[in-house]
Amino acid sequence: MAYIFITKKEKTNWKYILIIVILALIVVGETLYLAKQEVKLPETKLPQKFIQDETADWKTYRNEEYGYEFKYPNQWGNVSNSPDAILYQSDSTVIFNPPEFEEQFLATGYPFLEIRIKENPRKLDVEDFYYPLVKEYETKEKFKENLMTRQIRDITYYQTPTPWGALLTIFPLNSAFLEFSHHTITLEAEKIFNQMLSTFRFIE
Repeated sequence: MAYIFITKKEKTNWKYILIIVILALIVVGETLYLAKQEVKLPETKLPQKFIQDETADWKTYRNEEYGYEFKYPNQWGNVSNSPDAILYQSDSTVIFNPPEFEEQFLATGYPFLEIRIKENPRKLDVEDFYYPLVKEYETKEKFKENLMTRQIRDITYYQTPTPWGALLTIFPLNSAFLEFSHHTITLEAEKIFNQMLSTFRFIE
C-alpha cells in the first residue's frame, strides 16, 4: 500500500517582510534626497580691493566766467603761473602742453589738450553746429554715426573724432559749447586725459 504524506505549509511571515520593505524604502528615499541636495560650501569673503583715487592730490583748474572746473596732474605745476604746463591761457582758452608730452607736441604739432569756448548765439544743437566744420571731409551720415553721447554723473556731453586726428569732447552751455580738443599718441596720455575728464564738473 502506498502512503501519501501531506506536509503542512509553513505560514509566510508577512510582518518581517513588511518591515524589510519599509526599511528599504526609507534607505532609498534618503539616498535620493541627499543626492538632490547641493553641496553648500562655507562662504569665503574675499578682501575688498583697495582702489586708490589717483586724482586725489591733483590740482584744480577753475574757470569762474564759464563756470566749470576739473583736476590735472599735480606735477604739472600751477597752470595760472607755470609756463611748463601751458602754452596759452585766457578766459575762453587754455592750452595744456606739459613737459612729459613734449615729444608728442614736436611729432604732431598739436599740444596735449586745447580747451576753447565756442560761442553759439543761434543756439544750434551739437550736430548742426559742428558738422559744417568737417563737411569737407565726411558725409553728414558718417558724422552722425561718429558723434557719441556720453555721461559724467549727471552731466551729458558729446565726443567725436576729427579728420585731423583730435578727439573732441563737447559740453553744451547756454549759448556756447565748451570744447576739449585732445590729441594723443600714447596710452599714458589717453589715461591722463580720461582721468582729467572724470573730474570735470560745473560750478555754481
